[in-house]
Amino acid sequence: MPFYLTPTTIALIIVFMLLLLTAMPASRVLRHKFFLRRRFVLLEIPANFFESHKAKDLLENLPVPFVFEVAVHHLGKDKHFYLSVPKTHVAQVIAQTGAEEADDYNIYHSGGSHLGFYLKSVNLISLDLASIDFSRINVVGEGAVIQLIVKYGGQSRASANFRILVSAPTPYQAQEVALGLNSSMSDSRPVTVSKNLQVFIHRLTYREFDEEEAVGWSNA
Repeated sequence: MPFYLTPTTIALIIVFMLLLLTAMPASRVLRHKFFLRRRFVLLEIPANFFESHKAKDLLENLPVPFVFEVAVHHLGKDKHFYLSVPKTHVAQVIAQTGAEEADDYNIYHSGGSHLGFYLKSVNLISLDLASIDFSRINVVGEGAVIQLIVKYGGQSRASANFRILVSAPTPYQAQEVALGLNSSMSDSRPVTVSKNLQVFIHRLTYREFDEEEAVGWSNA
């Protein structure tokens, strides 16, 4: 039986090839579209904003829900600051911080080693998210992200997930990066994700809230 390519199949092949040519993994495209469907917008805040402002001062005055991320990509050592908010709050955040809409980013080393952690307490008084130590990350092949998700739970109380994910070529390199990050947050009791790491990575990637990781958000 002869095989014919339909217009739909041809279009899918073209899209797939374009993704390969632009070195943008399909998972990142799908992740971004999925996130947008939930009416959230990803913004990048200029790093120089935090030279004169503390992250906690920004976060404790943000309307809930929101997602705040500090990341070092898998290429480079610069810290990037991302804030995801509902579309109705985008103009307010841009006016306050000078943020711009951003495409999704990548911290992952393909085929490398990953370590995940989450915090069982979040104390913004003692923890300055903008000053966490990313210095052990190498320029090429290593990346990390700290993610804070805040949403309303039962009885109109806000809850938070606070996650850390490290990606590196080898387990030793990943551990070295994790040591630097966790030393900045020792008062917050980082818990190692020892099982179901892929589930943890999925939830972090798609910015999904996990009730089992939830802690109270006292600044809401």
